[in-house]
Amino acid sequence: MRWSWFNLLLSLVLMTAGRVAHSQSFEIPMRLEAQRGDNLCWAATSAAVVEKMLPLDNDAREILGAPVEQFRLAALGMAGITKPGGGSRGFDTRKSSFEGVLPQCEEDISDCDLPGQPLLFGLTFKLRGSDKSLSPEELKSEIVDFKRPVLMTIIYTSKQDCVTTEAHPTADRSAPTADKHALIIFGYKEVGARKRVKVKIWNPLAPDARKRRSIPPSAQLGTWTNYADYVNPSIYTRCAARNADAYEIKVATRNSVVPIWPMPPSASSAPLNDSYQIKVATKNVVPIPPPASSRPLNKVNFTVARRAFEARKEQLLSQYIADSSTDVAAPARVSFGEPFPIVAPTLDELLEARADPARVLTESTSGLVVPVLQYGKVVDSFLLVNNDGDWKVGGLSSLEVDRVLVELRTKYPAPSGHPDQQSDSFYMVAIPEASAFFAARGLGRNAQLMSVNDGGMSPRPGDKLLGQVITRVEAGIARYRAPKASL
Repeated sequence: MRWSWFNLLLSLVLMTAGRVAHSQSFEIPMRLEAQRGDNLCWAATSAAVVEKMLPLDNDAREILGAPVEQFRLAALGMAGITKPGGGSRGFDTRKSSFEGVLPQCEEDISDCDLPGQPLLFGLTFKLRGSDKSLSPEELKSEIVDFKRPVLMTIIYTSKQDCVTTEAHPTADRSAPTADKHALIIFGYKEVGARKRVKVKIWNPLAPDARKRRSIPPSAQLGTWTNYADYVNPSIYTRCAARNADAYEIKVATRNSVVPIWPMPPSASSAPLNDSYQIKVATKNVVPIPPPASSRPLNKVNFTVARRAFEARKEQLLSQYIADSSTDVAAPARVSFGEPFPIVAPTLDELLEARADPARVLTESTSGLVVPVLQYGKVVDSFLLVNNDGDWKVGGLSSLEVDRVLVELRTKYPAPSGHPDQQSDSFYMVAIPEASAFFAARGLGRNAQLMSVNDGGMSPRPGDKLLGQVITRVEAGIARYRAPKASL
């Protein structure tokens, strides 16, 4: 009889161990640093990947330093070094330009805050274009087996309809400061009996970006994201399309062939003249078609969105705890905070509203930011988006941004008796292309916005803050189009 009970107990232990193993996650320890300029996502992600993959004794370290700093990559970009090859090959011909602009970039990196392509100096890699994503098996092989991160690039669309097959904006306007964005995939896990695949994606967008120091491996950031949101990405409901992924990243040799990144609309090779149109640069890029099951992201008022969340709250919490049981200590202590409706105007909409910026601040949203709390602190967040009335978890966000949103809601409650006094009157304004994020209350010209930058700013008139964003975007366009006389 003892043996029967013992065998049964052993079987249960083994079965439990098997289930735990299936939900265990793997992350690559990396040195991560938020982008230090509105357009420097390419430099932030490149610095993190190169720092991880390039040995300290590699010749390229003489140029990049140890650790790799964003200002050095920005200087390489300013010097026109966009295809590094093996080691420092091809560097000597532009060395004087690099050395000339390096002190300027180090002293004030905003002077070198220009769009660019990821620059994996000293490394070689393969590129997977927009027509085909990496499979779950390929991602698992890269991250778990070979411990190599994947550098992912996306392109924002100018449309709010996420089922469009257009991968790029087609508005007839000057090159934007940031129609593209770079991220890093550095984690992989399979959850549940069906082994649903999730990947951990680090978004370099962050508040306080110009002052933020690197994040040690023990305090790793990033968001666990459904595999489907990697294939068809969006950031805070702003629709996007995959551009290309760099994978099989290795140290380059003298004979290494370094692929050329597909050129998005604001790429430096695009024609810079008064008649420039974004359409010109789209013809050589293959758009990724949406999945057949995709439906439009419908906009509803804030009350309807919050009611949809409340109706699914318990189910979402149970699913979150089940998916995160190996990542979050004491998952039973996890709860959800009050969600933020997302208002995410496109750059087109902002530029068209330059005379009256507040007109984009309407009570209309297609998604919510849901903070995840543990012991009262924000430990995670996720997006809940409205696919034609079917509210689902999906999309990419920035945990650092979402943490500051919650802090601002607590720090700056509406005055007593104010119509926006309730905590649920707050919403989020997200303009990821311009690295601009705000907590907000009130609508239109009555809106008060609180910037997440510098750890959070006090409420100010929304039209003035959005006017500053528009001015910054237009200045970035002018700087982007200006002749590079210094080189």
